[in-house]
Amino acid sequence: MNNGKIEEPPQIYISRNPLWLLISALFSLIFLYYAYTLLRDLQPIGFLISVPACLLAFHTLWTFLHPFAGIYADKVELKPSLFNQKTRYLIDIKRGGLDKKGNLIIEYTDGETERFRLYGINKAQLQTLLAALPKGK
Repeated sequence: MNNGKIEEPPQIYISRNPLWLLISALFSLIFLYYAYTLLRDLQPIGFLISVPACLLAFHTLWTFLHPFAGIYADKVELKPSLFNQKTRYLIDIKRGGLDKKGNLIIEYTDGETERFRLYGINKAQLQTLLAALPKGK
């Protein structure tokens, strides 16, 4: 029996760029097909190619199933990739904004800053993400 706290769903989902998803899916399919043809022809290198091809296919499937960011009442979860997931609590954030390159800059209440690359985010929802972060003074 699980008596833990029930996780509430996010208030806002920030989706991924559809073009980014399409390019990732095409690249993954081409790589998987190449590994399949090598394995079908009984080439030994096919086994070495199939491992990263399967990992890339799993990562592509993961990006299709998970939004770029989820905004909760007290925190923000950023999930740009399978291996780079961050949870930041709004009470710790002093302000957030964009730099000249389009990266997300988060300044914390203790004076530290953190930079996030926003590759793969839906540009139409970028202002929604910035509006969810505290503005600061």
